[in-house]
Amino acid sequence: MTDLENVSFQRTSGEKLPFEGDNFDVVISNGVVNLIPDKAAALREAMRVLIPGGRLMVADQFMAGQLQKDLKARLDSRFQ
Repeated sequence: MTDLENVSFQRTSGEKLPFEGDNFDVVISNGVVNLIPDKAAALREAMRVLIPGGRLMVADQFMAGQLQKDLKARLDSRFQ
């Protein structure tokens, strides 16, 4: 999959990472946190596995505020 010797891919739960603490320089989450039921646990895990002074990068979608009823009705009708 890659010629890099220090890269691996693992499928795991974001709420319980199978890595020792203080193990990574960088943790990157791109479009994942919004899909995890316990977001606080996922962020705690990311911070747990980072070395002191490590970096966390999260890029995701979120909604601020309430979805307007008319907009919700329009969206609902598109997917029926």
